[in-house]
Amino acid sequence: MPMYDFAALRFSADPNLIDRVYWYLSPLPVREGEAVLAPVGIHERLQRGIVERTLRADAWHAPYEFGLLKHIAAKEGAREAGVGAGFLEFGGVRYDDRHYTRFRVLCAGEGEVDEARAARLGYGAVLRFPEADDEAVYKAILTRGAVLLGGEKEEIFSRLLALVSGKKADLPMMGERARSALAARLG
Repeated sequence: MPMYDFAALRFSADPNLIDRVYWYLSPLPVREGEAVLAPVGIHERLQRGIVERTLRADAWHAPYEFGLLKHIAAKEGAREAGVGAGFLEFGGVRYDDRHYTRFRVLCAGEGEVDEARAARLGYGAVLRFPEADDEAVYKAILTRGAVLLGGEKEEIFSRLLALVSGKKADLPMMGERARSALAARLG
């Protein structure tokens, strides 16, 4: 029977959750006291939790009903995107008092991208600036999944990140069609 790693998390920034621990499946090695990001609630918004206990067991001996367990998304501060040298993940960016941007939605960097690996990881489109024009941005926005950005368009990237994190942002360097589609897709 396969063995699984479980972690009990306490979400101290959320007054609704602070009084108890919640069990998660851990697809990565974690230790007691480590900070991780994990989905909470029906909307699965990422929050910071502290590992209070770990357990290795089979599904039959899981600390909670196995089919209902959620997965830890990442360790706090995780940044490697895994799609090419120098590409950084921008999931895990705190955007309010307790929530963080989702992983595998947006990453940025320069250089060559392993597009097959990006597709396997769930990224929906690869945009490489400065080559990407407004039409390419528009198509990428409508692609289910995420957008990879690279190159010299830092202002667009920072505004995209603001939109991903739930903030409304003007995107003056993009055409109106792409800006509207992006706001609808991410905002």
